[in-house]
Amino acid sequence: MGVKPQQQCDGGSRPIADLASLKLHWQQVSMTKLLQIVATDVLYYHDADERAFFEWLDRMAFVADYHGEVRDLFINLNRSPTDDDMWEIIGFCRRYGVNMAQLAKFETPENTVWLRDNTMIWHREIFGSLSEANGD
Repeated sequence: MGVKPQQQCDGGSRPIADLASLKLHWQQVSMTKLLQIVATDVLYYHDADERAFFEWLDRMAFVADYHGEVRDLFINLNRSPTDDDMWEIIGFCRRYGVNMAQLAKFETPENTVWLRDNTMIWHREIFGSLSEANGD
């Protein structure tokens, strides 16, 4: 009276019909997190400042959508950021105090030279100190 593997449950009430589709689902979830920035506890100094924050988000061509949960705003991107996108993201994050360490995941062979330039003001905010980057 065994249960066939494709009829097992995933811990919830729905059966796993197709392991390949489940794997695809988790790959999509992982990709979404890769193309996502989380803004936590953003401080607005005035109603106009909050409006400017969301207007800026709405003007960014690479932002697909965003939604808030408690203190976090999840900003989903519709593509990997280009160099110009990265400059804008860096400016946006610095202006509104968004944790810039999460931008390290957008490093590519094309942008690594300027992004990792340790003379740039954002280097420590994205990659930590030189000793941290070297594992010291």
